[in-house]
Amino acid sequence: MNYCSEKAATIDHHILHSIDCNFRRIRWGDVDLRRELYACSSTQTRARVVYSAEVDGRKFTLAIYHGGEAEKQWKQDVEQDMDIRHENILQLYGIVQHRNIYAMLFHGDFIPFENFLETYEHCPITICYIYAYANLDFQSALNYLYTNFRYQGILQYRMLIRCSTGQFCLDLGDA
Repeated sequence: MNYCSEKAATIDHHILHSIDCNFRRIRWGDVDLRRELYACSSTQTRARVVYSAEVDGRKFTLAIYHGGEAEKQWKQDVEQDMDIRHENILQLYGIVQHRNIYAMLFHGDFIPFENFLETYEHCPITICYIYAYANLDFQSALNYLYTNFRYQGILQYRMLIRCSTGQFCLDLGDA
């Protein structure tokens, strides 16, 4: 993994210059995709697919942007996520930009919340407990967003579980 270079990114915009200085730029060839977790399509020209991945033996979650508006959506999501540091929200680790490939690499290995719940589908009391526990983490994440970013809009998210800790987490990409 490369730490940022002294030069500004060849990609335009001041956002990507600050990314170069604060986040790792990951080489596309260093990314080992493991499995697709879910896909988010907001229009026919824009899609975001999230994968479990490894880079240098470490587990990560990778969001790859596809379609005609991939670069634009990627930049918007990077700008949104670059200042977030909360244990219940995906935390940006680095970026990938290679030709027409735009991706964000997040700390940790996650599974969709609904996949986690399927394990307990025959245990209604356990599911109630999971929802109650997840709600506490969800409220903590919302309080963080509202307090630190004065977020007032409609929050689009996907609920995830961190595999290593079982902790609830939000993906703020278009769900």
